[in-house]
Amino acid sequence: MRKKLEMQVRMPAAVCAVRGTKFLVYEDAKKGTEVVVLEGSVEVKSKKENRTAVVNEGYRAAVSKDGKLSEPEKIDISELDRWWEK
Repeated sequence: MRKKLEMQVRMPAAVCAVRGTKFLVYEDAKKGTEVVVLEGSVEVKSKKENRTAVVNEGYRAAVSKDGKLSEPEKIDISELDRWWEK
């Protein structure tokens, strides 16, 4: 039996479970964590609210510094500065 491997990105306010995807995570000491999904989906969990949201391709979600998880919001990913591709 194969063991299921799961990658998680742990930030001060949130935990992101990677689901075979491309995504960006921004951490701001004053604002909190923002997750932008370029491909696939990411499960974002607020550590304080114990609430989870699945963020799909073309959406973003944020967890404020005080732990409030926003609903996923549609964004235009074609307008992102793709600094990592330069």
